[in-house]
Amino acid sequence: MDPVENYRDAVTSRDREVYGPAALELRRWMAANDPHWPRYHLLGPESWTNDANGPIYYQGRYHMFYQFDPIVNGCQSARTWAHAVSDDLVHWKDWPVALWPDTPYDRNGVYSGNTFVLNDGSLGALYTGNVDGHRETYGIFARSADAGLTWTKKSVMDDSERP
Repeated sequence: MDPVENYRDAVTSRDREVYGPAALELRRWMAANDPHWPRYHLLGPESWTNDANGPIYYQGRYHMFYQFDPIVNGCQSARTWAHAVSDDLVHWKDWPVALWPDTPYDRNGVYSGNTFVLNDGSLGALYTGNVDGHRETYGIFARSADAGLTWTKKSVMDDSERP
């Protein structure tokens, strides 16, 4: 199968054994076929990438979350947070997309935020959930008990409360 198609089939998977190899195959294909593909700069396997959000050293590894608009079902998705992990800050492994715009409070995008370790040792995140551009946004708290593979979310700042 074509590396691009293989990756796009795997992009919504939460399984590291499905997502990671497909992303690596696409990265290797891009490096072999694009002379301008960065060798030492972390970016998404394809599509639009942006701000680093939530870089953290957690459970013995460096985790980098960053804004990413993957191609899903042939269309560019709303903003997500991609997730990559490293032991040395040079070699990165793609983990499944961490945060998808899948609630009424972030349905048009997972925007800027940060991560932190909670008192119970789990991973937390605060970010801006986009609903209607800059006209309607929410503060979202997310918690992960499995190092950022899956998250539970709740709105903690209503649109009417923002500055």
